[in-house]
Amino acid sequence: MNNTTLLADSADVKEMAATLDKAMVWFTFIAGLPGNILIFLTMLTLPSSVSTFHFCLLSIMDLLALLLQLFLRLLDWYEVVNTTKGVNIWWRTFFNFVYYTSIYANWVLVYIAVERLIATRYPAQISTYLTLPRAKANAVLTVILIYCFSAIVTIKMTYFGIAWAVVFTTFYTGFPLMLILIIILLLLNTFRENRKMKEKLMKLHEHEHKGDKTMSKSLSGLSRHSAPVGHNKYDPILYLSDGQSAGHTMSKSMGELSKQAMGPHHKVDVMSASAHGAAYSPSFCYTSSTRKIAGSTVTQEPEEPAEVMAQKAKEKAQRESSYTVMLLSTSLLFLLMTVPYTVIQFIYVSYEKDFIEEYDESQAKMYLLIMIATGLMYVQHSLKFYVFFLCSSFFRRHFLQCITRLAKKTEAAASTSSNHKQSADESDQKKAFL
Repeated sequence: MNNTTLLADSADVKEMAATLDKAMVWFTFIAGLPGNILIFLTMLTLPSSVSTFHFCLLSIMDLLALLLQLFLRLLDWYEVVNTTKGVNIWWRTFFNFVYYTSIYANWVLVYIAVERLIATRYPAQISTYLTLPRAKANAVLTVILIYCFSAIVTIKMTYFGIAWAVVFTTFYTGFPLMLILIIILLLLNTFRENRKMKEKLMKLHEHEHKGDKTMSKSLSGLSRHSAPVGHNKYDPILYLSDGQSAGHTMSKSMGELSKQAMGPHHKVDVMSASAHGAAYSPSFCYTSSTRKIAGSTVTQEPEEPAEVMAQKAKEKAQRESSYTVMLLSTSLLFLLMTVPYTVIQFIYVSYEKDFIEEYDESQAKMYLLIMIATGLMYVQHSLKFYVFFLCSSFFRRHFLQCITRLAKKTEAAASTSSNHKQSADESDQKKAFL
């Protein structure tokens, strides 16, 4: 095959790669724009926490990465900037800003994975160590570090060269892939340990339940054979339930002890204890609802009913479980979409060629593979909403609630606007009549 044929084939392959690149960029933008906005709005309806903050931040950074990437590609496609080795510092700065924004989005996913691992393995410590102010401070610090590193790359490295590709691929996919894979393995191991512990607790509970039945049978038999008839008044417990004098004596003694222990800041209603003396369980009514500790007054708020507390605990457990499912699903998407780009980029580096050189036949095919891998890489920034919607019933439910609220607000605004317009028309008619 002569050189003319090879060049023609290379040109066809490059044209195919360019067409595919445009299609993938527009697809990721069209799919990611509404998806990331809906993730953000849905997360705003949930109780504020470290998890919701990270998911909101992830949606914002994914959306920003897609917008900047589209703008960069439009400048390149329409040759607004001459992308040669002699490009100016402003273009290189913007170029690296775009790509390092996508790096930041991937590191937010790493932070979500770390937070979910701590919440699963050490749930008692999460409220102490993983607080919302710390999460926000960490996000700001990461922004500063990433864009400072981007400035160093802009100054020190050749525009879109081999060293640039190695550094970008390492921080965009290399380290995040490794960390997320390790965290997923630790999460799966934690799930297995929790399941084993739950099985042990269930077996122990069944054993104790059988022991309680045996004990109750023995006690009932003992009470039938050991308690003589007619001697109930000598039983201390029964005597308290039958005798008013015992209840009254207990009320007075407990009242005196309570007065001595509480001091002058509390008044005890002894009559309440006397009234309940027959039930051998005296109750006390304090006329003061506050108590002083070290010079400060503390108001004792009434505890919530057990049913309400149980319902809140159940809802919190559902939220935490759903956040973990959302992390696992988007982590799987990240692994599937970025592994091809990582492998192909490191293979291409072995060619020791710059990206902007002229391509022979083998390089043209490699260029096509890079365009495919790059398109897949940006797909993971645009499909998270659809993955969440498919994998999490909790997310679906709150998303539908969010849409319903938005629809009601829109209808109310439209109704208000219509009423104002109608009233304005009526006033105009009155003025014209007068």
